[in-house]
Amino acid sequence: MGRNRSKGVIAEPAYETAAMLRNPYSTLVRVDSLTKLFRRRIIILSEELEIDPVRIHKWAIAQTVLSCVWTVEDGGRSERF
Repeated sequence: MGRNRSKGVIAEPAYETAAMLRNPYSTLVRVDSLTKLFRRRIIILSEELEIDPVRIHKWAIAQTVLSCVWTVEDGGRSERF
């Protein structure tokens, strides 16, 4: 009793990389070339996490679409996506 045991989580490792690609948003609006920034971030994440860069890219698209849908459902605007 009182013993703290951690629990493992099973999930797609590339899923959370999407947030790292598009955050912080304030940086994205100041960058001259978003394509160049995203490519560089994907390369870094791919190398550090040993995940296929195409997989990271596809999950980033999926998570961004999901985030946009949630924003619109909550009455927000989708222009920033």
